[in-house]
Amino acid sequence: MSPANNDKPRLRFHIEFLPDLRRAKSRDQQKEPYILVVDDDAKIARLVQANLERHAFRVETAAHGAQALARIRKHRPDVVITDNWMPEMNGYQLLQEIRRDPALRDLPVILIWNKPFDLDEFTSWDMAADMYLPKPFNPAELITFIKRILPPRYRNDGWYGEQSDGSFLIED
Repeated sequence: MSPANNDKPRLRFHIEFLPDLRRAKSRDQQKEPYILVVDDDAKIARLVQANLERHAFRVETAAHGAQALARIRKHRPDVVITDNWMPEMNGYQLLQEIRRDPALRDLPVILIWNKPFDLDEFTSWDMAADMYLPKPFNPAELITFIKRILPPRYRNDGWYGEQSDGSFLIED
């Protein structure tokens, strides 16, 4: 500073401390798979989210199918995990909307719900659900299902969630 400016403090910014939004990765450029979990039971949604994040997935949640559909159309996930019985738009209706949309038709969807094996499972397969998982389910089984249906780009670049310590959360 020059002597004439000594009486006025000056603020200095170090650009390296500010986020560089120009270099921020979009969801499509990030390495970790993006999963959307849809369940009206917040505790279940948080538990699934915590388990998936422990295995290096990026996760968002939605409370019902309508909210999920809006998020899917804004930022397409790599996999959708949805409960069936929810308010406003249930899992079947969400799946129907996904399969009707040519841009989303190939989006992998896992349907989960509380019912035991019954006609609902056959309906979900007929509607082109990629996987069916009854509640309660083993978190390891869900992780295995997701890895099997991930888009090929994750299998080809060696991503398999190795960052995890291999443990799972059973209760919150």
